[in-house]
Amino acid sequence: MSSVAPVIRGANLADAPAIAALFTELGYPNTPEKIARRLPRLLADDGHRVLVADDGAVIGCVHIGLFAILERDLSAQIMGLVVAATHHRRGVGRALIGAAEAWAQAQGCGTIYVRTNILRAEAPAFYRGVGYTHTKTQYAFRKALFASP
Repeated sequence: MSSVAPVIRGANLADAPAIAALFTELGYPNTPEKIARRLPRLLADDGHRVLVADDGAVIGCVHIGLFAILERDLSAQIMGLVVAATHHRRGVGRALIGAAEAWAQAQGCGTIYVRTNILRAEAPAFYRGVGYTHTKTQYAFRKALFASP
């Protein structure tokens, strides 16, 4: 592990293998090819931002997107946050969240949302620790429209 504080920067296509490894470690199996296929769309969309924490290697990633719905003003949602297990409790997640929040605020968002799987036992304490409030418990449903590659 490097003693250099990580740089938070915009992701690029060369980061695909590291991002795939991070999400796989979190329990969302991915391949560099799948991330490389998805990443360009997000990077080209002004309504999304993908940031990485880099200390010589990519050690964390956050994906945030604008969340526009009719019933409330523009907000943002953290779509995904992952930090390498070897770098937990070192301020990497906090730095990524701070950068994501700054981006959302610059887009005119007054509120930011995040959801976490109830299986992630440490996540609620982390989010409370960076200023988030638990607002509801809900069911989540999914329906496949076609088989994904």
